[in-house]
Amino acid sequence: MRKILIVAILLIGIVAGLLLAGFSPVGMIVYQGKNSLDSSDFLMIPHLSLEGFSEAAVDVDDVSDVDRTGDGIGFVYLYSGCRRIVMLTSEDQVMSIRNGLEGKLEFRPSSHDTMKNVFDTFGMDVILVKITHMENDVYFARLFLVQGTRILNLDSKPTDAIAIALRSGAPIFVSEDLLEQQGEKVC
Repeated sequence: MRKILIVAILLIGIVAGLLLAGFSPVGMIVYQGKNSLDSSDFLMIPHLSLEGFSEAAVDVDDVSDVDRTGDGIGFVYLYSGCRRIVMLTSEDQVMSIRNGLEGKLEFRPSSHDTMKNVFDTFGMDVILVKITHMENDVYFARLFLVQGTRILNLDSKPTDAIAIALRSGAPIFVSEDLLEQQGEKVC
């Protein structure tokens, strides 16, 4: 949990610093000529295209097994149509995603709650999450944020992106190719 918090704090600092300084690093798209972008503008942005992606519903399940680090493990399920992708993750991630699904806050904020608070403070809205592909048995995701005329396209662990999207009410999409290759039929 401490590692997740340290990484989240570093990420928050980097993102906030870049946005406040006005830099456009790789992964940030800046649109000139407008004071802000709204959802109708998003349709014109190629990076946000949903072609080849399907919206996914999320569920989680705790597992009583303990992995070799001593942490509990669990599953995150992404459902789209009649297909389901299963992701193995830590008990902490499962709990955070469950809290996001239930709109529940713990006594102390998780790193995902902290990220959501920072985004809100800096006027950044989570647009959507895309679960894009798998390499070497590792899933990859993109987390898209908007602030004014800037869109930030962040590489993210899928479980982190999902936990943040759930807290923000942002939709989660999964690659149809990934669903076909890794998904199991559930109906």
